[in-house]
Amino acid sequence: MKKLMMLCMVLIATCVLVSTAAACCAEPLTQGYWKTHSINGPAPYDATWACVGEDTEFFNTGSTYYEVLTTPGEDGNAYYILAHQWIAATLNLENGVCKSQTVSDAYCHGYNLLNNCYYREMLDIPKGSEDRELAIEYASILDKFNNGEY
Repeated sequence: MKKLMMLCMVLIATCVLVSTAAACCAEPLTQGYWKTHSINGPAPYDATWACVGEDTEFFNTGSTYYEVLTTPGEDGNAYYILAHQWIAATLNLENGVCKSQTVSDAYCHGYNLLNNCYYREMLDIPKGSEDRELAIEYASILDKFNNGEY
C-alpha cells in the first residue's frame, strides 16, 4: 500500500505529456492485454506484472490483483469497473507510459475510492451515490489513457 501511495504522489509530480515527452514514453496497453499476459497466460508473460504481482492482495479485499482484474463488473458494479481500469493504468505506469495531469488526478482519486474501507468490504460503490458517479468518471479517464487516447 505504501508503495502505491508513493507511486501516486510521484505520478502527480512527473511526466506531464508534452509533444517532446510523448515520443519517449511507452505505448499504453489495455486491460484485455494485461488479463492475458500474466503468469496465468494464455499469452506470453509480460514482466511488468512482477512490479505489482498478480497474486498481491488488492487493497485488503481478500482478492488478488489478477482476480479483481478478471472479475466481471456485473450489473454496472462501479468498484470493479474502476478497479479494472486502475489496475491496467498501474501496470501501464510501471511499464513507462507517460500521462497527463488529468490522468494523474483520476488515478489518485481512484486509489482513494478503491481503498475506501466501506467500498472495499462491499466490493461495490452503491448506485445513486456521488462516489459511484466519480468512480465511473475516473474509470472513463483511465480507460482512455489505457487505450492511448490521453
